[in-house]
Amino acid sequence: MANTQLALDLLGIPQECASFEGQVQTKTTRSLRIYEVSDFTSGKKQVYYEHEFVEKNELFGAYPFNLISNYIYAYGHQIEEIRQGYMETLKPATTSYTDIGPMSGKTFYVGWQKVKISPNTKGDGYSFVVTTEPWMNVNRDGSPADMTNPLPLPGTCYKYARTKTKSSTGTINIWTSRNPVTQNLKRSDILSIIKLSEQEYAEKIGVTFNIVTVSNKTHITSIAMDIVDVDLNKKKGIFYINGEDTQKVSPSGMITSYGKTYPGYVFQWRLYNGDEGGVYGCTLSKQYSSSEDTTINIAVGSTNTFDVSTKTLTYNFARPEVAKILAYAEFLPAQGKNECMGRMFNLETGEEYNW
Repeated sequence: MANTQLALDLLGIPQECASFEGQVQTKTTRSLRIYEVSDFTSGKKQVYYEHEFVEKNELFGAYPFNLISNYIYAYGHQIEEIRQGYMETLKPATTSYTDIGPMSGKTFYVGWQKVKISPNTKGDGYSFVVTTEPWMNVNRDGSPADMTNPLPLPGTCYKYARTKTKSSTGTINIWTSRNPVTQNLKRSDILSIIKLSEQEYAEKIGVTFNIVTVSNKTHITSIAMDIVDVDLNKKKGIFYINGEDTQKVSPSGMITSYGKTYPGYVFQWRLYNGDEGGVYGCTLSKQYSSSEDTTINIAVGSTNTFDVSTKTLTYNFARPEVAKILAYAEFLPAQGKNECMGRMFNLETGEEYNW
């Protein structure tokens, strides 16, 4: 069973995204390799550059609906174009001011980022391509970079040393450094070497999440969390898989994005209201199995406590921090590294958002 429309609603994404239902099982990363060539074949050293773009495919598990939701709500993307089977989003370039730490008072440039989702060339799914402005916005000491001619983003451009020599028999010998050498090439250098525009270069080193179309009856295609009002000051967290309440429709036997059979999950309520030094970085938490009732009472008091016998979460309204609760679920074995989903609720303003 599956309820695709409810899954879209819970994750807050348009109904046109329904065609992207499936799984991300792999991703493709790309980078530029620039070879600084010291050529001795003519009898006199000549220095010039060669380059190539390198692709790497690797296992990567995710759900397209969740990815789209993250880029819109967590990463600040705006929908530029959308229709059945096609979507483009953009996070425009901006600036960010910091008033904490050693860089207090500094303003940083934050580059643009684009997403394009379109049918792949194999005809078995979609390509979720993320293109990012390919330059560092900070210097090596953490200070704001001069964006007129910045260094490349880490992981996007590697410089190697290469020599070419000629033997006594006329054979050309080529040696290339085993590992990258110190990167000192900047934007003007890189674009001059590869003879591409900035946009063309960014597209050549984009990351692709490879969406595979799978059945939502046999495979997990989305996970979502909701917080509902049971009664006055009483709330319940509901974990959904493929738009179905997991306590009403069992996902047993379904296949996750990382190719394993659904392992079950744990549910947690977490309170954030200062003194957030706990194991999960929260003020306090209460864990439940996937079959337990997650309904709790919410009360205002002078301390932050959870009464197990009455299932009452009490928060200290007098603290300067804004009190929030998180309904959170994570697939077993729940070591903080597994697929997870949460929804945050502001106890003071009533604002909710996916986490």
